[in-house]
Amino acid sequence: MQWVEGHSGHEGNENADRLAKEDSPDHFDWSIPPTLRLTGAKLNQLTQSLAHQAVLTAKLEKEREKYGRRSRTETNLEKTKLSLEEDFGISPTRRAIWRGIRNRDFSRKARNFLWMLIHDAYMTGSHWLRPTFGEELQERATCHHDGHLETMEHILTECDSPGQALIWELVESMWQRK
Repeated sequence: MQWVEGHSGHEGNENADRLAKEDSPDHFDWSIPPTLRLTGAKLNQLTQSLAHQAVLTAKLEKEREKYGRRSRTETNLEKTKLSLEEDFGISPTRRAIWRGIRNRDFSRKARNFLWMLIHDAYMTGSHWLRPTFGEELQERATCHHDGHLETMEHILTECDSPGQALIWELVESMWQRK
């Protein structure tokens, strides 16, 4: 064996260069053939929790592709964010809001209540104004105390029906004990 400096006219090096240029394509396809592509999870690493989470994630992505994001949820998240900015001077991300309502400091019932509030999932307000509902059901959309649209926001913070002040006093005292 003999070391050759650069490509200084050595016949073997020159032939190797020529052959390399002849057979090298301008663009090489680096994609993996479908028969060799692996999908899925390693069964020896998969737990029921991970499998369930993967199924839910796939289902949610498919639903989002089909329907997009829920407009009422987006509106309520924005209201939550603005309210937190106004009252406490913090501007949480969507992710932080969702993580916050899942905090174990809240009971399961409270966490479910907050989730339902953000998703506007309670049958209140404009939900009763569907054209397929009869007049007697559509009457449920308005507050009997003051005639406003009976949304959860109205029920919890705006309506001054009897007992409302007492409930908020009890909530405040309970919150201070925490």
